[in-house]
Amino acid sequence: MNGYYDNGPNNPIRLYRDTANARVAGVCAGFAKYLDIRVKIIRIGMILGLVFAFWIFAPAYVILALVLKPMPRQMFASPQEEQFWRRVSRSPNQMVGELKGRLRSLDRRLADIERSVTSDEFDLHRKFRDLKA
Repeated sequence: MNGYYDNGPNNPIRLYRDTANARVAGVCAGFAKYLDIRVKIIRIGMILGLVFAFWIFAPAYVILALVLKPMPRQMFASPQEEQFWRRVSRSPNQMVGELKGRLRSLDRRLADIERSVTSDEFDLHRKFRDLKA
């Protein structure tokens, strides 16, 4: 399932009203931030929607303006964190695969360190070092 509809409880990528970049109530800016596209595209689509289907787009905008919560000022601790959550939202399976690969690599490195520390050679080097001191 697409990550935009399957946000877990820890994923901060949600639909909010972006009042910091608002022209009216921040609904279009919120959609743009949520979909990670330029706000100009959403606003043009909204204007076209109002021109051709006012009876649908106007009430939808008002309802969204009333229902959506304002976007928190500091959603992410860093740009890297935002990038991580956006990647999780777009393709969670790919992100899980990447994380598994990283964890396997760390596990291999840890096993190498463990093997080195528990080896007889490490113990011998430690004893020589203790003799020098």
